[in-house]
Amino acid sequence: MSNQAESSTKVESNKRKGRGPKQWLAALAVFCSGALVVNVVLPISTSLAMAATGLASVLGCLAVLGFLRWANIGRVVGFMSLLTAVGIGANVSDAQFTMQEEELARLHLSNETAYLEKLKDWRGDEAWLEALKEIQPSAYEQELRERTAREAEKRQRERLAEIAKKREQNCTTSYAWMYATEAVKTRLKSPRSAKFPWSFTDHIKTVGDCKFVIRSFVDAQNGFGAEIRTPWTATLQYTDEGSWTFIELALL
Repeated sequence: MSNQAESSTKVESNKRKGRGPKQWLAALAVFCSGALVVNVVLPISTSLAMAATGLASVLGCLAVLGFLRWANIGRVVGFMSLLTAVGIGANVSDAQFTMQEEELARLHLSNETAYLEKLKDWRGDEAWLEALKEIQPSAYEQELRERTAREAEKRQRERLAEIAKKREQNCTTSYAWMYATEAVKTRLKSPRSAKFPWSFTDHIKTVGDCKFVIRSFVDAQNGFGAEIRTPWTATLQYTDEGSWTFIELALL
């Protein structure tokens, strides 16, 4: 009697919690019916199938995580929803591709301009360009010329931007002084003994667009080993080619 009472109590408890066989069968029947309807309607209404895909995914996740009141019918239903959602999503993608192909075939025969527009939107630039070459050769040649011009303009902009960047980095009194002193050393008898003023700010000035004039001196040994002071002057400019050019360089 005790075992029978416990079994009866357990059955009642399961029924109250929604775990009875009827609830299981009802849930599976509803789920399978919904999946069947979606798959039947799919070829007719892709948007409806996409909506069903999203709904199945959400309900499946909620069921698996236990956030729905009917989640206690079993995690299996939730997993089935997720798997079915994946399958529907794949079918939707295939259906969309098929519909696009049919639409492209129709437009190819009736409206070449609309066909090319849709082809570019759906299949990308490469497929569009290949079709343009076949359908409208003159427009294809024009497109190639325009692309070549745009690419040349892009390269020119990049080159000018690089030049501007280098000018900003190199067009300074510090770089001008360094470059000029190295050039002066090449004209000395003993370049290693050269000593230039420690501070050069009073010896250099900017006179134009990245153009500098320097008037200074250098202490260096002559051919007999004696240290002498030699005045020198230089005018140099940083060019768009990315190099320094001397307009004047003279040891006085």
